[in-house]
Amino acid sequence: MYFLYGIFGIRMDTERYFQVPEEKRQPFIERRILSKFSEERRMEVAGIVVRIVENYEGHDINALSVLTYAIGQGRFEEFTSRLEAFYKKDLQFRHPEQRAVIRDFRTEEFFLRCYEDLGIAPSTRLT
Repeated sequence: MYFLYGIFGIRMDTERYFQVPEEKRQPFIERRILSKFSEERRMEVAGIVVRIVENYEGHDINALSVLTYAIGQGRFEEFTSRLEAFYKKDLQFRHPEQRAVIRDFRTEEFFLRCYEDLGIAPSTRLT
């Protein structure tokens, strides 16, 4: 296990930034996401999902939740594209520690919009 010194000089475990530990994350992905795809597509989908979850370190619960709901509605490609676009536009520039500790308006609004578009959240916006 590797340790880093956080922005305030506090010793922090690098695994800490994931909200869902890997030993729970992998079975969840297999059971709730990969099992919904044909055997031929599972490897491709697994690569996409793992990349998104790793990119959303600190927000991995929301990323997994959005993907799970999207699959249930047949909208996996739409929401993987949205997650990847938001990461490239905004989230990639913030350190995972910052993402995990400091909740920011843009990311919270992004996930609220995803949930709203999936029909599982109220249409009340933060703005």
